[in-house]
Amino acid sequence: MSETLDSPSDPARGLSRRSLLTAAALSLPAAVAFAGAAGPASPASAASGSAQFLTFTNGGLTGALTFPNVPTTARPIGGYGLFLDGTTLWYGNSVYAKGVTAARGNRNDVWDFFSYVQNGVATSVRGSNGNIYDVRTWPQVPATATPVGAFGAFLDGGDLWYFGSIVATGVKQATGLSGGVGKTPSGAWTDWVGFFTNAARAFKGVGGVTGEWQAWFNIPASAQITRLPGLWLNGNGDLWYGDLRRAYDVLSASGTMTNDPTLAIGSYVANGRSYRYATSVMVNRGVVNNPAEFPSVPRSARPVGALGVFLDGTDLWARRAVVARNVVAAVGDSILSTDHVSLITSA
Repeated sequence: MSETLDSPSDPARGLSRRSLLTAAALSLPAAVAFAGAAGPASPASAASGSAQFLTFTNGGLTGALTFPNVPTTARPIGGYGLFLDGTTLWYGNSVYAKGVTAARGNRNDVWDFFSYVQNGVATSVRGSNGNIYDVRTWPQVPATATPVGAFGAFLDGGDLWYFGSIVATGVKQATGLSGGVGKTPSGAWTDWVGFFTNAARAFKGVGGVTGEWQAWFNIPASAQITRLPGLWLNGNGDLWYGDLRRAYDVLSASGTMTNDPTLAIGSYVANGRSYRYATSVMVNRGVVNNPAEFPSVPRSARPVGALGVFLDGTDLWARRAVVARNVVAAVGDSILSTDHVSLITSA
């Protein structure tokens, strides 16, 4: 198949500590990486009491889809229309699987990557806007495992599985994201997995083949991994990316991969004197650049993954404005100019 898929961004389709430490500048200009970072966002148009998928272009709302069949008791797992309600997994406006004990996913450009355990069988899926293109089951993975985010990655006890094989033991925590496949169904994508053993570690996988293993020995053993592989938050508020502290007085942190396999976005809320605002940064193999601050976002907010998107209580902020209210849960991802957020709102 060679058709080009379009992002569902057209409304007509219906639907913490004191300072940020920056390293050498990336070759990507700030105007490209954070175009419109200070611009206001448009008001959300989707109704309360529903499952939704919002699309933002340079901070402005350009798409609001609603999935009326999805119960408001469900919770987003990351990706277009992906929600878990008890043991029922929804994709788009339809039930995709029942008997699901755990599920997790992410959106990358037009693609959704999600993994789950159903009736004891570990499964990974690549889809787009509710359509399925790849499904893999991993019978070797124990029924007690949980998906860590990246395609084919599961954690069972201290064993980290990737594409049906154990790739690390003694693992205390793990996270993962997938992307970089392009807009056509054919072609490989990249998986990133971060985990902690005796040190903070990460690897890149392509088609089940691991490579580019990294280890960071300066990160304290008490640090917790965030959604973004390689981004760690210690209990004292130190935020680490790579082997260096990037910010202090950090209250919460999250992140996402972009559609460029070498670039990621880390977001956090700090409580310090100099850098005390909600912030997003572009990161590349430990190099941090182009911090974008959002002073309007309350300090009590937390990032949900996408660039400049934060949840404060039940208010969802996109850069400088509240774009949805009565939000009970949200998960987001970004490419360089587009942010996607899946959410549940109460009536």
